[in-house]
Amino acid sequence: MSAVIASRYPAEYESIAPSLPGQNLPLLQQLRRDALQAFSAKGFPSPREEEWRYTNVSGIEKKLFSVPTSQVASDVPADFLKAYQLPDAWSVVLVNGRFSAELSTLSGLPDGVSILSLADALATQTDLVQSHLGQAVSLSEHSFVAFNTAWFSDGLFV
Repeated sequence: MSAVIASRYPAEYESIAPSLPGQNLPLLQQLRRDALQAFSAKGFPSPREEEWRYTNVSGIEKKLFSVPTSQVASDVPADFLKAYQLPDAWSVVLVNGRFSAELSTLSGLPDGVSILSLADALATQTDLVQSHLGQAVSLSEHSFVAFNTAWFSDGLFV
């Protein structure tokens, strides 16, 4: 594991943690701490791991990643998106990992289906989100999952 992972990521995390969604939720705070600890212990995967033997991601360690501080959905031209939209279909658009309702096409969703940002879901449907978040994949076995769990600033809740 590189020195960047061992020292800089935990220090960077402490500086941005207060701005991450759900920081008022003890369960989510603990999940993030566990994820950061798992990532710090294991680092990014290497070709020595069976699942990554043909994929060298060592170049990722050369850059310190940080959470984007703002969402600028207006930087994505609507005409650009039209080329990728299917007629008479719903579309969900995320810009830099953040749900953009204004760029998405969600009218007429079936009853009982809601789509919102993960940050909004944490604020409005806390128990439901917490019952599923961090349950599908082991943090200690999958470095990228641990990294993303510790650092996520938003996402999609369906």
